[in-house]
Amino acid sequence: MWLIRRRIFILQLLLLAVIIVFLTLFTEHYQLLYDKPDCIQTLTVNQDDPRLYFETDKAYKTRLKLQEKIIFGARLKKLSQEVFNEREGYNESFLDSLPIQRYDIPDFRPKRCLGIAYKRSGTRVSVIINFHNELLSLLLRSIISVLRSIPKENFHELILIDDGSNLGQHFDLLEVEPLVSLWAVKVKYIRFEENMGLIYSRRFGCQIASGDAVLILDSHVEVNPGFIEPLLDKVDSNYKFIAAPTFDFWHTLNKNKVWTTEARILAFDRYLNWINTDAKKKESNIHEPFKTAAILGGAYMASKQFLQEIDYFGRGMQGWGYENIELAMKYWMCGGEVYNIPCSRVLHYAAERSPMNHGDRKKAEHYLHNAGLIIKSYFPEDVFNDFDLHHNVSKDVQKDIEEVEANVNVLKKNNCHRNYRR
Repeated sequence: MWLIRRRIFILQLLLLAVIIVFLTLFTEHYQLLYDKPDCIQTLTVNQDDPRLYFETDKAYKTRLKLQEKIIFGARLKKLSQEVFNEREGYNESFLDSLPIQRYDIPDFRPKRCLGIAYKRSGTRVSVIINFHNELLSLLLRSIISVLRSIPKENFHELILIDDGSNLGQHFDLLEVEPLVSLWAVKVKYIRFEENMGLIYSRRFGCQIASGDAVLILDSHVEVNPGFIEPLLDKVDSNYKFIAAPTFDFWHTLNKNKVWTTEARILAFDRYLNWINTDAKKKESNIHEPFKTAAILGGAYMASKQFLQEIDYFGRGMQGWGYENIELAMKYWMCGGEVYNIPCSRVLHYAAERSPMNHGDRKKAEHYLHNAGLIIKSYFPEDVFNDFDLHHNVSKDVQKDIEEVEANVNVLKKNNCHRNYRR
């Protein structure tokens, strides 16, 4: 009997503790709804937000309702901000409080860019965005800012690839397909049941693209109108040119800090380590496109034809990492050229950790595998042997030796000069 009474007493204490916690959270929640934090106070839904050219009436109303849900969720996330900040490395409550369609994206282009009138282009562009466990508000903001910035005559299709997101934890991503299916433009929505990796997803997207050019983007970026014209101008001048914008970075855990960058040549050594270069250019030509050894992987435009000729991304690479260097290498080896375009800018939301999953392997393992495979495919044997001596990748790369041979055959087929093997 004494034992039963003790158990009942413990259960009563636990129930009382639950009630106290519930009342505390409810009180904080109630106060939060009516005393909004500074980052939310002026960022309410704009009911005068105009309907975009690709939105039907139903899609427009659906977007506004979805935005209300996201902003309400931002207030709830504020209650457990530290937990959500750790989830994917963003300040989620702050980002969810921003409108899906923003009009105050900072413009860091050189002033001379503003006076340039680009030729009208007839190129049809396939926009490819792949994502994994992405923050819904970031994903929608990326898609809408890009589509809003592309002239109607240049937009061909949107290819959205959900690379095996965990919908149990990121259930709000289920809202994406119903929304984009209402748009009055061509949308291809693909979902992989398993996480296949960024490289696989982008290769797949490029293969099914039917536009003249592809615009490949991360799922956490924003752009302004005028972003695509400088890229089109360069790619239209030669189908063997690849064009990449200049990046600005927003580390959202520090809400007010945007890191602007000067357009710079990206270089790497024979082990694929980045090499710092002088970012300064003369003020008279700071707006002009310039050649670069490599590009960042978050945004670039290329012709579908030349990507197909050089077999897109190298065979055998896994997850993500170094695919942007490998692609640039093939452009230079196979008669193409790689350009940075200062008059095209991208605001990149930088996470404190990568939201990309790596399956059973760690990010460092994918990096080493991909680097070893690239060096084995395109560099002299002594370079690979030296790399292997420091990183022990020979057994791992040997498993993909057929893919290495396929990469070499692409160069032979296209009569590439293979400078990297000298």
